[in-house]
Amino acid sequence: MSAFPHHVDDRTGLPILHNCLGVLICRAVKHVEVGDHQCWFGEVVGIVHGVGGSKKDTDKVGRKREGGPLVYYESQYRSVGDQVFMTKIEDGALSIREWTHRAHLRMAWNYLRDTPDQEEAAYVKIRAAILSHNKTNGHLLKHPFNETMTRLYFHLVRLAVQDDVRSRSNDDETPDFLDFLARYPFLEDAKLKDRFYTEDVLLGVDARERFVPPNRAPLPTTLAELLSPVEDVA
Repeated sequence: MSAFPHHVDDRTGLPILHNCLGVLICRAVKHVEVGDHQCWFGEVVGIVHGVGGSKKDTDKVGRKREGGPLVYYESQYRSVGDQVFMTKIEDGALSIREWTHRAHLRMAWNYLRDTPDQEEAAYVKIRAAILSHNKTNGHLLKHPFNETMTRLYFHLVRLAVQDDVRSRSNDDETPDFLDFLARYPFLEDAKLKDRFYTEDVLLGVDARERFVPPNRAPLPTTLAELLSPVEDVA
């Protein structure tokens, strides 16, 4: 598997291949021997939306072509990519199982790319989407909305998006979320927040209701500052 770009799904432990339109996670039901092949039948238990679905292939003469359609949606064929993902976000249709840290990052990435000169407007949309989801799924939530946590990751994703836009060499290439994560993997580091906050401050009542400045290290103003080596925090 190391020869193929992929990541491991946290929930199932299965490898998720990149650069494909989408991934169906299935539970094996049965298999049938057909000659020297095995035909497997599975029950779909999960979908990973747009795993490289916006990537373009290249033909023999170097021209790029779009991948084929995957689903029929809103009167036309589409890939299960960011358009469908963001529609589910804005309709409050993302399930509690789909509402992962990666989904939060993907939402922020989309809004920041769509409104590069209106960052506060992007934050307002992100905040509204989280609150809408929390209202719908309040009985299933382990933690309430946290203004400080949301502001922290919004700031860090913003630095990464700004760097990504500046460094993109081919303006014609469609941005891809998993490519973005591969370039900025620290965004999925569960310990990243500990660099700036102690747990008691970040999860405190004040932090939930308003933005509380970091009590360990100031927020970085550039990506280079964020990526600079730091001493381990206690």
